[in-house]
Amino acid sequence: SLEYLMVGDEPAKQPKKKPKKDDKKKPAKKKKKNDRAIPGAEDAINCDESGNQCTVERAFVEKLLKNPMALAKQARVIPSIKDGENRGFKFYGIRKGSLPRLLNLKNGDLLTSVNGTDLKTVDQAMGLYTKLRNASHLSVTIDRNGKTITKEIDIK
Repeated sequence: SLEYLMVGDEPAKQPKKKPKKDDKKKPAKKKKKNDRAIPGAEDAINCDESGNQCTVERAFVEKLLKNPMALAKQARVIPSIKDGENRGFKFYGIRKGSLPRLLNLKNGDLLTSVNGTDLKTVDQAMGLYTKLRNASHLSVTIDRNGKTITKEIDIK
């Protein structure tokens, strides 16, 4: 087969096309909505610089307790089992604007107790959920990378 290779002058450059008045601009990409954020959470939760002392508005807590499905989307919480024993519940998939993030929890945090009650079973965790309705203070113990952190949360 024969092939030809043109050597020499470059082909003429094509003039740039001017956009017509009728051409529509592409719509700007919309920012993805954070489906984990709970409306009003950023205003209702205030933490100090250390992130270990927080205040949460009571009206916001009552709103959360009325909609448990909103809480379910906040993070993945799974039992942490070591040597056949449940040590607590680990947080994963914490996203920006979610309740755990606003309370300064991090991926991999292990929640071990609330108000001195160890969280070794799902039944214990559910029992605490029902007590939350009347609580005015929570003392939450977390294991973060082998260090114990206590978060104090006031509900006003």
